[in-house]
Amino acid sequence: MTSHFLDRIRMHDQNRQNQHQENDCLFCLIVARKQSAFIVAETNEYMAFLDTLPIRTGHTLVIPKSHVARLSDLSPTQGAALAKGLTDVARAMEKAFQITGLQVASNQVYAQTVDHVHFHIVPAPLDKSEPSVLSKWASSSQLSLLGRRDELCDDEGEQLSSIMRKYLPNAKL
Repeated sequence: MTSHFLDRIRMHDQNRQNQHQENDCLFCLIVARKQSAFIVAETNEYMAFLDTLPIRTGHTLVIPKSHVARLSDLSPTQGAALAKGLTDVARAMEKAFQITGLQVASNQVYAQTVDHVHFHIVPAPLDKSEPSVLSKWASSSQLSLLGRRDELCDDEGEQLSSIMRKYLPNAKL
């Protein structure tokens, strides 16, 4: 009897979590394909997609596919999968955009706009003396962490995500 009761509690909690995912969380809507995104990579455990308000061209988010609000709440398996996603996407970004400098950041509660664990991988400012695939999209507003952030346009999102996917052959879509 006790195990049946515990199963009902677990099912209730899971239903509440699923309800939250579908109704409230932008990233869960993206995972469920109810919100559009320029998806770069996806496995059973993580998803990576371009930020729609990028700090710089190529700004990518890596998230666990299941809804987890805080980094400290990730299971060891989820944490390992997310770490693999971060390294895979960072490696692909370096190759795709011919860069080496990256900024990787995450917020928890403080300055977090979506209550779902996520990491930002942002290409470093371009050295104008070295050619890069990103050069054609670089603008002064995107080369600074401060100031206005322009919305990612559809053409740019399609091109950038397509370029990155070439370097992520094992990440299904």
